[in-house]
Amino acid sequence: MQGLKVPVEKDYRKNLVKTVAVLYNIHNQLLGQTANLAISGELSEFNKDLVEKGLSADYKYEDFTSLSDANVQHLIELTTHVKEKMKIILQKTLE
Repeated sequence: MQGLKVPVEKDYRKNLVKTVAVLYNIHNQLLGQTANLAISGELSEFNKDLVEKGLSADYKYEDFTSLSDANVQHLIELTTHVKEKMKIILQKTLE
């Protein structure tokens, strides 16, 4: 059985910081997708009313966590998981 050949990086901490940066970008993308999905679903009528009145929506995280849409809830769960993993990696980097 042939093993995988992965080069050993010399600057481990620098690579962990790069990994956190990538995860942070993914986290932000997930938040954007969650907002888009929520606004296109249950929040669409509320959002239309605001736009017609010339107002803009100032949503908070709690506005999305209370939605019953399973897809929104799955994205929130995934976003939370990524955030927890980022914290762990960052803590290990700072040790």
